[in-house]
Amino acid sequence: MTWTGLHVLHLFRPGRAHSVWWMFNPDFTLNCWYVNLEAPPAVWRDGNLAGVDTFDHALDLVVPPGRDWRWKDEDEYQERIGHPAYWGEDGAKEIRAEGERVGMDIEAGGFPFDGTWLDFRPDPAWPTPEFPTAGWDRPRSRP
Repeated sequence: MTWTGLHVLHLFRPGRAHSVWWMFNPDFTLNCWYVNLEAPPAVWRDGNLAGVDTFDHALDLVVPPGRDWRWKDEDEYQERIGHPAYWGEDGAKEIRAEGERVGMDIEAGGFPFDGTWLDFRPDPAWPTPEFPTAGWDRPRSRP
């Protein structure tokens, strides 16, 4: 499968319960930042394989270039509160609080919403990585 949507640069930071995605238009102008609220990343290595495992928290933030952010997928987040496979009331409050903390960073123009990496371009000499077919069905890592 080949990605055909917007160009995306992902930032995962240890201990943060979100990732930030720079979503670039085909001409590499910023379409938006996308904040995916999720469990802190667990980095793993297994021989020649390596990856980042996390767990999506459904609630996200969409941040246009002007930084007037909005919540996304609040209905999915609300539906999952109390479900045994997701989070209870306390977990839901933690998820929303993480989003509100990120919202303050957005409004303050703090990193990464300060224009950092808007000039990022992948090196055209980089080969397209091949996705391995074996080893990806391993149990998920936890932070």
